[in-house]
Amino acid sequence: MLGDAIAAFALPNDPNRQTLVWVDDFTPDEAVTYLDGRGCMLPAHDKANAQRRRELLKLGGTRPALLRKVCDSPASREAAHLSALVSSATVDIEGLLWDGRTFSSDFGRLMCALLNTTDLDGVPTSAAREYLAPPTTVVESFKRNHAVVYHMPTRTYRFHSPAHRQAARSMLSC
Repeated sequence: MLGDAIAAFALPNDPNRQTLVWVDDFTPDEAVTYLDGRGCMLPAHDKANAQRRRELLKLGGTRPALLRKVCDSPASREAAHLSALVSSATVDIEGLLWDGRTFSSDFGRLMCALLNTTDLDGVPTSAAREYLAPPTTVVESFKRNHAVVYHMPTRTYRFHSPAHRQAARSMLSC
């Protein structure tokens, strides 16, 4: 079982022995229920806890693995997780845009297109085909810099997390 889109590209292509199952992110309501069930950032009606939950979902999204990591950490580390999300996202965006000598206009164009969509819509492969190589080629860059993922069920490109969207918005002028 795979936890995210990137994990699918780490597997060898052997359809006779593998069945890929997509495990998607929680909905916001499911994420709140998960946090409640784990006793994380409780009581939820406390203003400080409510603000920390909003910030976590705004920057980290509703990915189960991240929520589990935050819940398993001491409360004193929650702010550090959020800070690390933002700095890591910025590094990922820079890594995807930089090709060693110049900034890659192809990935910059994709990110600008992504900034003009919602997280659930993404940019279809067909729309990016005129300036971006096929997904099987560009995922090598995605493995090194997790700023963007290719969502196989819908055949769309998406930001890896809300923090990546926020980092791209602050770095690019689209």
